Amino acid sequence: MKKRINEQTAFHSFQQDYRFAIQTIIGITMVSYEDVLLFEYVKCTRKWQVRLVNDKIHNLRSTVNSGDITSVSSLFIQINQYCIINLIHLLGIENKTQKCIFDVSAQPDINKVISPLYYKKIRDMLNIL
Repeated sequence: MKKRINEQTAFHSFQQDYRFAIQTIIGITMVSYEDVLLFEYVKCTRKWQVRLVNDKIHNLRSTVNSGDITSVSSLFIQINQYCIINLIHLLGIENKTQKCIFDVSAQPDINKVISPLYYKKIRDMLNIL
């Protein structure tokens, strides 16, 4: 059975756990869900990193995988093999290009595209009219 995301579930999860801990190479950092823009996998280092709205980047431990990240909250959705976005900052998805449109508080120069495989999964998870 596919897990569907709805506003009530995502917001309840957000309210309940306002901040979460990230184990970085240096130590543990407490981060609020609103501060997280996305997670990116860096091929050359073979590690995930978290990019915050204020453009700070924290490298995660090498043992962290995409499943670990998406299991933290239903707000974190994988859009391709190398990127997991935060639904809080997603305004929309272009139909033709599957490009993500982020809010102004997020960095406007971020260019992330949803792969066809993940696009089908995202469509099934979101409540679309």
